[in-house]
Amino acid sequence: MNNKKIVAQGFDIIGDIHGYVDALKRLLSTLGYQEINGVWGHPKRKAIFVGDLVDRGTKQKELCELVRKMVDAGQAELSIGNHEFNAVGYATAKGDGTYLRKHSSTNTKHHQAFLDCYPFHSAEHLEMIEWFKNRPLWLELETLSGQPARVIHAYWHNEKLELLKKYLHHNGQAWVMGTDFDQRFYHSDEEAFDLIELLLKGPEVDLPQGASYFDSGQKERKRSRVNWWTKGKTWRESCILGGFKVNGLDLDEPFNALPCKIYDDEIPIFFGHYWMNGELAVQTSKVACLDWSIAKKGRLVAYRWDGEQDLSVNKMVAVQWSVELDEH
Repeated sequence: MNNKKIVAQGFDIIGDIHGYVDALKRLLSTLGYQEINGVWGHPKRKAIFVGDLVDRGTKQKELCELVRKMVDAGQAELSIGNHEFNAVGYATAKGDGTYLRKHSSTNTKHHQAFLDCYPFHSAEHLEMIEWFKNRPLWLELETLSGQPARVIHAYWHNEKLELLKKYLHHNGQAWVMGTDFDQRFYHSDEEAFDLIELLLKGPEVDLPQGASYFDSGQKERKRSRVNWWTKGKTWRESCILGGFKVNGLDLDEPFNALPCKIYDDEIPIFFGHYWMNGELAVQTSKVACLDWSIAKKGRLVAYRWDGEQDLSVNKMVAVQWSVELDEH
């Protein structure tokens, strides 16, 4: 059983928002959406969110409610990201007094902005977590003329998605975690865990011994996300490092084989997750990342897709971070 295709005249596919609801409102207005009776919508187009609504920004509740109203009214759909997946694990007890996602100081710090808006295990918190459980893990789009596209948070791999289905529930429309979801997703020795890590967090590679970098939270990292859309020849071309400086490695050294399959399907794919920076660009004529780091004073980006099978940066629309959009 497959996901039911989401059909519309055109789609506006929106990258990671991380609580920056004012940036989203400005982007929706720029795209021609209007708020009518409390719901943002467009007469001819549908908004698609690639996940990571939550964490970082301070207006988590307002953002989640805006997106949820759009989805419930048929004006949008959400493909969950790793931050929604983490939120589900953080909220779910194992039965021994602990939780599927550990309540460590690091995990709690990363999730605190969401918990500030949705106090832990309050009725509103549990209701939002339940909604996340029942949102799709990937989406398949189709224009009225029959042109297809795909959406997932971090990485598309046909065979891995088929394997994942045996751990999911089909709600008649799409594959979702479901209310009584399989807890093996959060157990690191299980296939289900590996599949979710790959598809919602993307393939990674170990840096050479002695090499590392410090992320925005000053945590030392010895692994890197990788470019799975082209065959990079060097570490610089093959790693997605978010602009962080790598110590102990010449990034122009030759890179070994990727630990994953290159995306070479003919169907366009849209995703988020990778904290892009610099000039806006599509990654290939079939691949477009829409996470352009609004939470790091970057841009919130949408791709206005009208069925074209060769993607172009000219179809990307961005809202630049500014002081008035900063909820901190």
